[in-house]
Amino acid sequence: LPFIVFSRVGSDQSDDEVLCGATYLTHPLYRVTVWNSASGNISFGPIKSIASSVDTLLHNKTNTVNGILFHSTRYDTEQPIIVQQDGRIDFGITMLYKFTSLK
Repeated sequence: LPFIVFSRVGSDQSDDEVLCGATYLTHPLYRVTVWNSASGNISFGPIKSIASSVDTLLHNKTNTVNGILFHSTRYDTEQPIIVQQDGRIDFGITMLYKFTSLK
């Protein structure tokens, strides 16, 4: 701990066919959550810097990977807290990103 979970959560809208059908504009959504765990009081301090680093890498960025051009933008930020039966508290900072890409 802490650890990061990265997962696709669907698409913002359907793929758009462009350039005579040879290329598609896609809009996938990804959630990145930085988790930690504690017994008793919780503090977001240790995971805030990790979440800030992730946001620096992904928010409002344009890049090309393996010939695919994409732009990513942060959509939303939440702070989930889950109390386990043993009293342990799992808590995190979760950020939702929209990637717009040409493939």
